[in-house]
Amino acid sequence: MITFQRVLGVLTLASLVACGGGGGGGGVSGGFDGYRIPIAAGTGAALAGASVTVDDSGVSKTFTCSGNTDENGYITCDVPASYTPPLVITVKPADASANTIKTIVLSANKGTNPSVPATPLTNLLIQADWDFYQKANPDQAKVRLTARKKQISDALADVFTKILGTDKAKNFDFLTDSSFVPGSNDGSDLLLDNISVDIQSFKVSLKNGSGSDSSVSFDPKSDPATNVQPITVAQTDVVLPTTRLLKDFAGVYDIDVTFTSYNADGTVSAQTKTLSGSLALYSNGTFDSTVSSTRWSGKYTLNDKGTSVKISGTVGGAGPLVGSIDNNFKMTLAFNTKGSGADLGQTTRGSVVSKKFTANPTQSSGSSSSGTGTGTSAQALSDFAGTYTIQVNWYLLQDNNTHGSDSGYVTVSSNGSVTQCSGFQILVSCTGSLTLNSTTKGASLNMSATSTVDGVRGTASITGEVTSSYTLTKGYVLVKDTSNKDIADGDVTGSKK
Repeated sequence: MITFQRVLGVLTLASLVACGGGGGGGGVSGGFDGYRIPIAAGTGAALAGASVTVDDSGVSKTFTCSGNTDENGYITCDVPASYTPPLVITVKPADASANTIKTIVLSANKGTNPSVPATPLTNLLIQADWDFYQKANPDQAKVRLTARKKQISDALADVFTKILGTDKAKNFDFLTDSSFVPGSNDGSDLLLDNISVDIQSFKVSLKNGSGSDSSVSFDPKSDPATNVQPITVAQTDVVLPTTRLLKDFAGVYDIDVTFTSYNADGTVSAQTKTLSGSLALYSNGTFDSTVSSTRWSGKYTLNDKGTSVKISGTVGGAGPLVGSIDNNFKMTLAFNTKGSGADLGQTTRGSVVSKKFTANPTQSSGSSSSGTGTGTSAQALSDFAGTYTIQVNWYLLQDNNTHGSDSGYVTVSSNGSVTQCSGFQILVSCTGSLTLNSTTKGASLNMSATSTVDGVRGTASITGEVTSSYTLTKGYVLVKDTSNKDIADGDVTGSKK
């Protein structure tokens, strides 16, 4: 079977230019001799945390770009020089249930190339005729691609003009628009804010349109050279974003988290799961919450127009967390964490979508998780749930010259119970609890464990205060032998992962 990539690979450069192919680019320092391709992926919001692959047109091979798209939907892919343009790019969202986004680089130079947009419109262009390309010869593919792009552009001409302005709309090419800035609520990103693309029915609709001429469908079985009824845009159909302040996005977001775990070889180690939780954003542009016993922390910033925010942070203190909140307070995030210990080599990829937002422009690290606090009440007990890294420094009471240190992990559930400890040499079978402390806005720790210190078995009692930033302070350990005699004590420090 002749694949789409194979067909396009033998098109002449002149033909590609006629199809709207990009050019330009420059050399790359550092000895890289391939194609450096910046990619901007967005659907109206930046497509963050997505993986990207590039298919070669000359032979059947696929290159996986390093890393994932950042919170702005950007990634730069260094494609080896052995690959032959045209290059088909596939952007796979972190949400496994979401549609992939395809685009194509029709011509590329060795070195740095112009930014390539990957959007629902570029995806529509390629997917509408995907089946046709499997059987087409090169000339048929050239004609089809040119005709389909013109058909889409003609059908959306009034949309382009009303949203982009007359001057930009005249020469606008959605396949090669290097000015596309995902999540900017400006230019072609504002265009995507105003339309929806159903890739199953190949239909483009105005999100705010109500008339019979507010949508258009493209038939993959018909000749795209034929005209379709274009969309007509009334002034009331165009939705412009509201300018907001950073604190307007502060509050509590109720979220659904969907994730899948993978082995080192890419096979699935744990099937996709979905859980619910909440994430509080503080009015100072930061967040630090516990979601399903894992700490999520980071920052968020307004875009240049003050209409949406970009989010970057970590999950569990290590895995990257990126995403955005749109002008209507819909949060979309993606994360990628790496396993440790027995799970070393595994990765977990997940996505987050908010389902409710409770605004609180004074939200702070001391605000209640309901989002209705004023910054003076203690955090919820569930905020302290998670895994804490603990350091114990002990001294024998009868001989201070005999001392040692040990470290490990203590897990606290959402109801404040200490459920387990691991990694310690001197502590096993930990039990206890955290209780809220309204005075310090933190929580008090009381924990006991079976212990072995300097070869003597017994029990250990640990107390301390956990601050609102999840750091263990004033930690103290007292060790008794089996006859209840004090044999050692020391200090304890730690923090949540």
